[in-house]
Amino acid sequence: MRARRKFRRAADKIPELNGNDNLVGRIGEFIALQFLQIKLRRKKLVRNTSAVQKGYDIIADGEKISVKIITSENLSGRTTPI
Repeated sequence: MRARRKFRRAADKIPELNGNDNLVGRIGEFIALQFLQIKLRRKKLVRNTSAVQKGYDIIADGEKISVKIITSENLSGRTTPI
């Protein structure tokens, strides 16, 4: 728990790691941003920061992208339906 609180304090100060209370989701979106920028060379990246706008996490060159992360913490092995 202490590590999560420490991460949250640091992440809240960094726009790319800013977000909701799902820390794994924040990290996943950060990795997705890096991938889109570096590997796919997407130029215009915008994170969806709205808590009420559902359906996508990132807009990359006009394309809406939803990021889904699953970890061993999820015992059912399921995530949000795609």
